[in-house]
Amino acid sequence: MDSNKKLYFYVLKQYHHRQGTVIGKTVGILYAGSLEEAEQIVCEKHISEFSTLEFVDEVNGEFNYTVYRSAL
Repeated sequence: MDSNKKLYFYVLKQYHHRQGTVIGKTVGILYAGSLEEAEQIVCEKHISEFSTLEFVDEVNGEFNYTVYRSAL
């Protein structure tokens, strides 16, 4: 791994293919050189017609992400 890369986490919203309602969220991590590069990687590898990028952010120490059903 390149020592200039940082750790980023991302959250995707997953949609029902017929109704368009949010049915879940996907959380992942990746290494990238910048926030823009991280967003580009996520969009190229993980976005489909039934998902959207909610956010990407750098991991600084600790990471915790909770989603309750009513918040989808």
